[in-house]
Parts: sequence; structure tokens; C-alpha cells
Amino acid sequence: MKIKEVIEVLESFAPPALAEEWDNVGLMLGDAGQDCNGILLALDLTSEIIGQAEKSGCNLIVTHHPFIFHALRNVDFSEGTIRFGNRTYPVQFLGSESASGNTWLWGWENINGFSEKIIQLAQQTREKGEDLGLKPLTTAEFTLDDTYNGH
Repeated sequence: MKIKEVIEVLESFAPPALAEEWDNVGLMLGDAGQDCNGILLALDLTSEIIGQAEKSGCNLIVTHHPFIFHALRNVDFSEGTIRFGNRTYPVQFLGSESASGNTWLWGWENINGFSEKIIQLAQQTREKGEDLGLKPLTTAEFTLDDTYNGH
């Protein structure tokens, strides 16, 4: 079963249209096209819950309270920050995995136009790969396989 199919079941008895205007419902992070290996239910998303999901082999966590309570309008791409409540954290973009294309694209080659501040970690990874002569860390895009994968 795909994660999107689990979402469809959940939305059949809890339609997003019934959510309050201030509530943030739906898939917060992840790939709805991915196979669902297990589901962990929780009230809130905490590091302990994430650890429990990892130990249990669950790749879908369903919580009553969304971990991103407010919409991502709290992300300031020009500053490279995200705000949760009164706290501000840096946003960094390492890269992305394409499940449909089975490839990895490093952040420094990403076409989304993120600022250099946001993709700083990806740039540092490339520099370290150059220093150590590690081709997978310096090749902008490559096919994922049993050796190099996003998991």
C-alpha cells in the first residue's frame, strides 16, 4: 500500500475541508508515492516518537497535532530560516532523492533557486568530497543503487 492510499483512507473519515482555518492538515513531509512499511500513531511528533518509528520500521507517522502547526509561510528563504513559535532555526538543503527517477540531486545543482546560504551544507559536502576524492559527493546527479541510496 502506498502512503497516498493511507492518506485517502484517513481523509475519507476526516476530510481536510472540515479542518479549522488555522489547522495544518495533510502530509507535512515525505513522498506520498512511497510504499507504506508501517504506521505509528502519536499525539505529538517528538524525537522519541521518531526513534520508535525507526526501531519499528514504520515510515509513516500519523499525529493528532501536526509538527508544522502553522503553514510554511514561516520559512524565510531570503534569510534562510524557519520559525516555529518564538524560535528561529537555520534552513539548509542537502539534496533530494527522486523516487520516480531513482536519482539523487545535490543541493548545489538544484533548480529551485535556493540561496547559497540555504545550500551551504550541500556545498560543504561537495568540498569535503573533493578533498577526499569521493566521486559520489562531487557528482551533481547520479543514479541510486544498492551502494548509493537515500536510505
